[in-house]
Amino acid sequence: MRKKSTPEEKQALLILHNLLGFDLDKWKVCDKPDLQNPTDSWGIEVVRDVYPKEVESAKHLKSVWDMPYSDWPASKVKILAKNKVKLTIKDNEFCGAILGESPNSPDSTIQAIKSKIDLLNKKKYRSFQRYDLYVVVETTCIDKNYVSFVKQIIDEVVAYQQHSGMKFSKLYLAHHYVLCICNLENRSFEHKAISLELQEKIQSQLNTTDIYTID
Repeated sequence: MRKKSTPEEKQALLILHNLLGFDLDKWKVCDKPDLQNPTDSWGIEVVRDVYPKEVESAKHLKSVWDMPYSDWPASKVKILAKNKVKLTIKDNEFCGAILGESPNSPDSTIQAIKSKIDLLNKKKYRSFQRYDLYVVVETTCIDKNYVSFVKQIIDEVVAYQQHSGMKFSKLYLAHHYVLCICNLENRSFEHKAISLELQEKIQSQLNTTDIYTID
């Protein structure tokens, strides 16, 4: 079993605590699933839905963003070009970038969720009475302007789970500024804003290690 938690898992727990009132005394950051509440026999798996090339590009940009463009290593420029990153450079300074040409659709998110449903039904997780899935969505939009994407995710996941012995009860679809809570049992959903103030509060809480019980 993995001994070290990830920032995404800790952040997920803190978002659920601050937005939905999860009791930190009951929850621990663990593995299989990532968030565990033995008291209420409830587990939540956390998954990050990303495009690998965009993650790679973001790492390279982070390493050079404060350097004059003329000083960027040729190897970095070559990788970014290969990944089809569109750079905005002004007066030899980096001003911004579009990370590739990946489509804005829920397909990647749906596939990530289906893979976790498969693992759940292969008995890969510790036994609980209830399982939910928290998805850090970085491949599409799930806010109030993209309700059709949220409905598509719910419909396809419900259909995929229909004949499964074990099912996720809820999906928590998370952007950095919004959490969409999806009830898979009745196909309802609601959005909760993650304000700038709350983002800053959570970043501060991430440095508090004594609120977690880590296996």
